[in-house]
Amino acid sequence: MRLNTFLIVQLVHFCYVIPLCCIVTTSIILKW
Repeated sequence: MRLNTFLIVQLVHFCYVIPLCCIVTTSIILKW
């Protein structure tokens, strides 16, 4: 059960970071 919770946390973190990186990249591209 603990491992399952850890995996969920990792997944949520991953799903949060990837869109954030996409937004930052898009912002940088638009500034050029």
